[in-house]
Amino acid sequence: MEYRAGLLFYDLEWTGNEMLQIGAVCMGERFERTILTKLDIHPKVTASILLQTRLGPGQTRLGPGHPLQGSGLTRQVYDCRREIFLPSCQLLDALQQFLAWIKAIKAISGQVTLVSHGSVDIPVLYQSFALHNMEAEFLETCTHFVNFQNYLKEHFVGVPVGLPDLVKLFCSDVSYRLHCAGDDARATQDVFFKLHSKKIVWDSNTELVVTDKIKFGPQFAHVKRVRLNFITYDQGGKEMRFLSSKINPQLTPKLVDNMGDWLSILSTLPLFEKVDPPPCHMFEACGWVTRHHLVECDGDEMTKTIVELLCCLGKVYFKVKLYPDSKSTFMKRKLLLNTGFTIPSGTPVTARLQLKAGQEIRVMYIKEGVDREKSLEEVLAKLVDCGDHQVLDAITDGQGVKS
Repeated sequence: MEYRAGLLFYDLEWTGNEMLQIGAVCMGERFERTILTKLDIHPKVTASILLQTRLGPGQTRLGPGHPLQGSGLTRQVYDCRREIFLPSCQLLDALQQFLAWIKAIKAISGQVTLVSHGSVDIPVLYQSFALHNMEAEFLETCTHFVNFQNYLKEHFVGVPVGLPDLVKLFCSDVSYRLHCAGDDARATQDVFFKLHSKKIVWDSNTELVVTDKIKFGPQFAHVKRVRLNFITYDQGGKEMRFLSSKINPQLTPKLVDNMGDWLSILSTLPLFEKVDPPPCHMFEACGWVTRHHLVECDGDEMTKTIVELLCCLGKVYFKVKLYPDSKSTFMKRKLLLNTGFTIPSGTPVTARLQLKAGQEIRVMYIKEGVDREKSLEEVLAKLVDCGDHQVLDAITDGQGVKS
């Protein structure tokens, strides 16, 4: 049995949209970094992985050869399980060191295949590199991406895909701290090798293993492209700026009616040269409420609540509608109009949006927006000044916004 050279098993932990840990193994080589995030670790993440942002004693070195000296309290990452503060670094430092480590493996192996337990970590890692304009170098370094769960479903039918279950079945003699990036990566690699060592009957080589040179030849199977299940884009991130520039290359305020080609534009992002784009893209956009009202449903006497919004990506403006249900809230108030609460026109919001092929943009929810430099009235006036003289009627149906 021959394994593809440069198999790198990795795992990430994150909080919000910030990466918190990188863990990776390649045979006997290990890489682990804990990152001091800009925002404190979310309590729900702490409950899962037992890491917390705390104030701890800082230490500095006055110069080469000098001992470490206390320097007051600083934000640090605290390991609640071991009751110690962990060495941590900034995201840029962690990414630079990780990329250098990947390159060193590729220099020896001639290739490097990143194997993750699932596909969720792939866009998170890519977007983290993109924050520091390193995504092209990262993608160029990586030969392939492999989703280990899909690999299991194809070559080990009936075996559970959850990592805790796999560890219990095949590596019960080894102790791992699951939900810790380094140990998750190590457990994934150990399970991989244990599974292959136990299986006797094969019907072909796989993309990662030549199972029998005599029966199936010396070539690895073709590496199947990973298809992401979904991807989430950061508000104001590089991907959203890319989309905005493609929609509106003139960079002047513009109201867009047709969003049908947005998925096609996003599918040209560099990441999708290595993996297949997902069926679901999600992002947040700033905007304003233009109208919160009731409409009659076709064919019956029932009415439903609609919240009409004007949202923006850079200088691209577009209309969307939220159809709230009984659980939908805004500023802790129910959105259905039978409660007596109406959002005033011009209220700034942040909308969570979902793009799927063949469907209109769906507003998943809205939350309180930050105070924007321009009011809704000023934005509408600017759009009119830029030549869209029908914009007021198009957005508000002549109601709800003063002109």
